[in-house]
Amino acid sequence: SNLEDGFMPFASQTATLMVGLIDFPMSEEVRGSAMEIMPSLLRCIRKAKDGTAEMMLSLWAQALPKLIETLQAELGEGDDADMEALGQALTSIAECVKAIDQPCLSVEQMGQLSAWYIQLLNESNKRRADRMAEASQEEDQDEETAEMQESLNEVEDQLLADVSSPLPSPPVFFFYFFFFFVVCQCFAKQSAVMISSMHYT
Repeated sequence: SNLEDGFMPFASQTATLMVGLIDFPMSEEVRGSAMEIMPSLLRCIRKAKDGTAEMMLSLWAQALPKLIETLQAELGEGDDADMEALGQALTSIAECVKAIDQPCLSVEQMGQLSAWYIQLLNESNKRRADRMAEASQEEDQDEETAEMQESLNEVEDQLLADVSSPLPSPPVFFFYFFFFFVVCQCFAKQSAVMISSMHYT
């Protein structure tokens, strides 16, 4: 990322390799690194003198299905989903859209992502509510359990931060306004429910 457009001579070869590693089954670290590097590669192509919008969008067209597959696979795990992997996929999509800096999601993709983001928020709220209900039933909660509850809530907080990440720059913002409006409205609703639950517990 520090080289930016100076990395352009190697961008194409690196992109081909990294796209193939987004769903690499043998290592979480490899998958995470591949997702993390995508925005930097897109930014490199956009800033390079010999980079073109076609090259940038071509890479995005290869990477997005892999990122969506990762998101969908983890969502399918329900309560067993890997929160870190979910966060990495969400952050990568957000940063890629910012790096491209022009409309790059179809209406169908926006609708699908919006539905998944709302599902994430609902599941996060349910997990928090379940933990709160469990804690309220324990008269003497030991310190270790309390620390575990706090750690799990911090993971949830980070996931919600990834979901609500501001994506586009002003020119692109209006293109995605409805999508983010829906997600933010749902986030506000879930927060209100959580605050209300805490108040009456």
